[in-house]
Amino acid sequence: MTRILAVDWDLREARCVLASATREKVAILLAASIPLVDVAEGGGDSHPDVSGSLRAALADRRVGRGATVVGVNRASVELMNFTLPPAKDPELAQLVLNQALRESQTLDEAAALDFFAMSDNPREPRPVTAAVLSPEQRQRIEETCAGAGLKPTRIVLRPLAAASLFARTASPADRACLLVHLVADEADLTVLAEGRVAFLRTVRLPEDAGEAVAAQRLSAEITRTLVVAQQGPLGGGTVERVFVYAGPDENQALLDQLSADLSIPVSSLDPFQGMEAAGVELPGNPGRFASLLGMVLDEAHGAHAIDFLHPRRPPRPPNWRHHLLAAAAAVALVACTGGYLYRDALQEEDANNAALSDELKRCREALTRQAGQRDLARAIRQWDAGEVVWLDELRDLSRRFPPSRDAMILRMTLGPGRSGAANVEFSGLVRDSAIIDQLVRNLSDPSWRVRVKRVGMQPQGRDYAWGFEASIELMPREKDLYRDSPEGKP
Repeated sequence: MTRILAVDWDLREARCVLASATREKVAILLAASIPLVDVAEGGGDSHPDVSGSLRAALADRRVGRGATVVGVNRASVELMNFTLPPAKDPELAQLVLNQALRESQTLDEAAALDFFAMSDNPREPRPVTAAVLSPEQRQRIEETCAGAGLKPTRIVLRPLAAASLFARTASPADRACLLVHLVADEADLTVLAEGRVAFLRTVRLPEDAGEAVAAQRLSAEITRTLVVAQQGPLGGGTVERVFVYAGPDENQALLDQLSADLSIPVSSLDPFQGMEAAGVELPGNPGRFASLLGMVLDEAHGAHAIDFLHPRRPPRPPNWRHHLLAAAAAVALVACTGGYLYRDALQEEDANNAALSDELKRCREALTRQAGQRDLARAIRQWDAGEVVWLDELRDLSRRFPPSRDAMILRMTLGPGRSGAANVEFSGLVRDSAIIDQLVRNLSDPSWRVRVKRVGMQPQGRDYAWGFEASIELMPREKDLYRDSPEGKP
């Protein structure tokens, strides 16, 4: 049996699960929550010592040479969602890379990019979620593990591991449900449709605010997530049930708050239920260990949704050097044996040489075209990056937008327009139709042309009763105007 160690940490504690596993059986050997000790080096500020705390906790445990799986939270990665054209699975890696290069401002060759598809049908458009782990984040994770005497075998995304545990063990009959996984001051909210991840986000909770206040804040965020999921990835469908990872008497304030605020069933789910853990002292906060148990099961079955150490990559390009060497070898063979052939044989070999020369020419032309396409794509990206100062435009938009209690944006698309202008297409919800008129007045000025395309009431709206679609045409303006105007107006 293989030993599997799953670890993750935050600013207050580290958590680990050690298991002995095969594909058919998983036995829990250790499940521990480790408070972090603050240290100060060289007279500097103190910081949590994750490496030392893990090393001390695992010193008397025979971890062995098994797999070490490290979970990272949502804030440590850049997450992108997009829909690709119909394509087979081997083709997705190249399509994802091309799209990620267009949408990400931080992706480079040293970053780790991995993804998972939300549908398996290659004849339909393929919705995809891609995640990018920066080289700096990966280096920090590896240095922390090295200080604890560990070497990561895999680095995975924490919310997906918790969702995998749910899909492997819970198997609910609901077509769509929301999974809530609380870890310290964060809560992973994952919408699953027919057992697959359809939408995920992580909410940061206020520190030291008290259990009741945190429950009220998280309940409001869950309500917002249900509205966004219904309008977006579920395509008008509804979430039928909410599951909260929690042990006995854990997260009770949140369960009571959700039961009072939501009109759908709310259930708690103990992640250790059904696990073989005979003789093991389980932690007092088992709900926080859902993602670690998901990592263990995924590693035992050899299937992780996202693995930053072994990301899915495009297939390697053809080895043109091999073709060139083969062509050169054929020419040399003809030259060495030509003296022993009759005249007709020599003519036949000359024809073969001509064919090989044509193939070599085609190979070189293909390489030249590929280099030109790369240069063109690079030039387009540079031109697009310098066309509009999007951060300043978005800052201006956020300052003029009504407060969140009155309006909420569901979807926004940014792109170029005509004559050097740019377009912003967005849709959202508002509490009252009069707020739409206020929004148009706030946004309109000589540089912005606002047009409302559609306004309508929402059939199941509660806090936001009206929906709308609008567009803004951004006229060109000098970049110095952004710096000169603290209010974001030219």
